[in-house]
Amino acid sequence: MYFLYISDMPLHAPHPDALATVLAVEQARSRWHAQEAARGSGASWSGLSVDAPTPCPAPVLLARAQALTAARTAHRDSPLGSFVAGIIKAQSAAFAAHDLGERARSAAARDFQAELDHCEAATRDLSLQAHALLRAARSARVALKRARQEASEQ
Repeated sequence: MYFLYISDMPLHAPHPDALATVLAVEQARSRWHAQEAARGSGASWSGLSVDAPTPCPAPVLLARAQALTAARTAHRDSPLGSFVAGIIKAQSAAFAAHDLGERARSAAARDFQAELDHCEAATRDLSLQAHALLRAARSARVALKRARQEASEQ
């Protein structure tokens, strides 16, 4: 399961992605109602058609987007959210390091002497990814420590 991590922002202004998500859900609901209404038109048993959808007012959609933003912010700031964010960053660094290693190995296999500059750049970038991986692992460990502290306080 992946979560969208959002930047700090006041809760009265929903994140644009949250608003887009709420609007997409509302549009999907409207499409579903239209499809079901079309299915129920024509010869059908009485009482089986779907009631006409009532459009959701803008203030309700805005409130839903604000609630979604608040939930995402609460998750991001929780030990679980911090832990998952650290693990995702670690995985990203590991994948990037693997890709860099593959490209460096491929360059060396082609012609090591001719590709020395490429191999040097790849090893430099590998070091950067290794540091990013360690930072992410430390971040995940800090989140675990925070989760243990919160659990012991309860």
